[in-house]
Order: sequence, then C-alpha cells, then structure tokens
Amino acid sequence: MEIALSEMSTQLQNLAKESILGLQPYQPGLNAKDVGIDKELIKLASNENPIGVSQKAIEAIKSSLKNIYRYPPDRPFSLREKIAKRCGLNPQNIILGNGSDEIIELIIKAFLNPGEEVILSEPDFLIYKLAAKAAGAKIVCVSVKDFRTDLKRIKLAINNKTKLIFISNPNNPLGSYLKQGEIEDFLKDIPENVVIILDQTYIEFVQADDYPRMLEFLDKQNLILLRTFSKFYGLAGLRIGYGISNPQFIDYLNRVRLPFNVNYLAQQAAAAVLDDETFLNQTKEVVSEGKEYICNSLDKLNFFYINSATNFVTIDVRQDGREFCRRMLAYGIIVRNLKPYKLNNFVRLTIGKKEENEKFIKALLEIKDR
Repeated sequence: MEIALSEMSTQLQNLAKESILGLQPYQPGLNAKDVGIDKELIKLASNENPIGVSQKAIEAIKSSLKNIYRYPPDRPFSLREKIAKRCGLNPQNIILGNGSDEIIELIIKAFLNPGEEVILSEPDFLIYKLAAKAAGAKIVCVSVKDFRTDLKRIKLAINNKTKLIFISNPNNPLGSYLKQGEIEDFLKDIPENVVIILDQTYIEFVQADDYPRMLEFLDKQNLILLRTFSKFYGLAGLRIGYGISNPQFIDYLNRVRLPFNVNYLAQQAAAAVLDDETFLNQTKEVVSEGKEYICNSLDKLNFFYINSATNFVTIDVRQDGREFCRRMLAYGIIVRNLKPYKLNNFVRLTIGKKEENEKFIKALLEIKDR
C-alpha cells in the first residue's frame, strides 16, 4: 500500500514531541567540506585555541590508547580532584560532562518542572534556548543593553514561575563581561526557588581584575558555574567540560547523568593539559597579541567592534553578515555569521595565529565597501 509523502510526514510529525516541532538544529561553525572547498581553510569561526593542542595532552592520549577497550571511570576522582584544587574546592563540587553543553541539559532535566520558566539574555549562547524549549519550558528573553547583559531587567523579569536563569559571562557572542559588583548586586534578593547558571566558558581569557570568579558564592546561592576544556585548553574535539556547584546540586545532576558520559581519552588529555603551563601561557600570549592587532587594525579602518574579554571579537562589518561570510570564503577564511543571534550586520572573529589575523585584515580591506 502506497502512502503519500505528505501523509507520511504528517504521521511522523504526530509522533514527535510538540515542544521540538518549532526548533531548528544548532548550526556550528563551518569547515572546508561544509562549503565544498577542497583546500584547507583558515577557520576563525568557533573560538578554538589558535595554537592547537598541548603536547602533553597528545602524549597522554597516545599512552592511553591501549586501555580504550575498557569503560572509562564514571566519575573520575583524580581529574575532579585536580580541577577542584585549582578552584580551592572539593571533588564533590565538580561534575564532568560531554562538553559543557551536556551540563546544560542535565541542569534542565534535574531542575525544570512542567510550566516553569527560563530567563535568558538575548543574544546569548543559543544552546540555552534550544535545550529549554526542547524540554517544553516557557522562555523569557531579556534584550541586552549597549551590548551588555542587562541584569536589572533580568531581575525584573523574575516571577513565581521562574526556575532557571542562564547568563554567559563573558557573553557569547558579544564578548562583553559583567563586573564583580554588578553580579553581587544582582544576586541580592534572588528568590530561593530560582537557580542561577553562570556560563564561564571563556573565563581563562579574561584579564580584567574586576571579573567575578564566583567561587565564593557557591555556598550562599543557588548557583551553578559552567566551564570547558574546548576553548582555552584546546580540546574541543574531545568534548569535555565541567560544572561547579554545591555538593547537593552536583548530586542532583549526577542522578540524571548517563553513565560513562566522558570518554577515557578526554579524561586523560584534560588532566594532562592542566599541567602544561608552557602551552597555557603561550595561548594567553598569542590571543592577547592577536586581539591587540585585530582591534588596532579595526580602529584604523573605522570599524565598530564590541570590546571583548575573550578570544574573539564581534565586528559590525557594515553589510549583511551572511553575505560578508560568503565573501570571506573566497579568501579561504571562515568567520561566524551572527544572523541567528539577530545581529544581522555583525560577524564573530576568532583570534587566530599572527599570519591568520593578518590575512583576515587584508581580506577585510578588499571587501569592506562592496
């Protein structure tokens, strides 16, 4: 019996959760194959480490390959202990995830009940909205003010249905950050039934003295911090991140976490890179010098950009951002189109190696007024 395609599509749609039908899959940064180009491209779209991978991490992976036939430790104590010591905490304050994206999903599974609301800044990391909508949550979006998260308006948006508030600090995709005093004022009088999630994905790049590390608030607030090994630590391809919170919250997250969620090689590489001070210092130096060069060049060309505390710069390219990205491809350069964030004339540029940054500026000179 033949079934019309439209009829089958309707039947299949009826099987899906209603909360996902209006969603669009997250679109990560492109690579050469995505755009049908054979040559290697300069990839400045996904905020990856500009100098690559720690040699110590590579050696740890090589020496661990013989053990990949076994399941990895489910809650690797030694890695959690190493992370905790760097933070002045205990291993019970740490949960590991398959990237910090998984921690976001665990938070939603563990804390969000039907009918409860999630407050987000806009623009902010798209996974917050995607994961919360998939769970059927009502989303309350609060627009940024002057390219900075508007904490006062977020606080005003809290009501008796609010359960979760997601804030990236520094903000992705803007690069701006919230100061210590601003966060402290925001946390005052937050209702006890509200959980604050501060995403600190780019914390290692921040050089400002007034940036809030937030560890001192863990025993005073319903607070969860998110961090990752993908950016500064150069392990994006291994998918490993972590959450920091009070032991009771960590216990709740572990209750909804699937076993063996972080693979063995990722665990070994993460432990190794934490000890590679040469690699970490070189990363800081390359990013700092590269960002200074990019910003000075943009100033000379009279391009507006958002002051960034991260390893990326968000730029008003004075033309349609998607078209600008297409033109950059002709020069073998991939940058991030920010139309999905409703920043139509902006792109996000990852700070790359010296020669990569120079090639971007050279290409910008040629296409800036088209």
